[in-house]
Amino acid sequence: MDGRILRHQRRQDQGAGPRRGRTRRTPQDCPFHEYIHSLIHSITKSCPLWIHEGLAEYFSKGPSQRVGQVIPLNYLEKSFSGLSGKGISLAYIESHSAISYLMDRYRADRMKNMLFFSPTGKTSTGHSLIHSR
Repeated sequence: MDGRILRHQRRQDQGAGPRRGRTRRTPQDCPFHEYIHSLIHSITKSCPLWIHEGLAEYFSKGPSQRVGQVIPLNYLEKSFSGLSGKGISLAYIESHSAISYLMDRYRADRMKNMLFFSPTGKTSTGHSLIHSR
């Protein structure tokens, strides 16, 4: 697991333009990252942590490159605290990557619907959030 994190980190650091694909937070990113958490919390109190962190990373750094899944997302729903330092970094990277994929595939309007209806995973008409028309 550690080798995959370091290889990904090097790829991200080499040739990553401003904002796009950065894996390290800059002082300018932090207030916006935390603002996104506040915004998500104002929409829903029951958002999985990987979505919270993935959206905060996405909107503070821009889209990320896709990475392979090492930690299943269902393990990242409540806390990253059981992970080592590198495991925590990987959790942020994978969350960011998953949200980048979802934003690219389903667009922001479906992601917004997912936040508003996240407890059930369904819209008010009973349709799946991701696959609704």
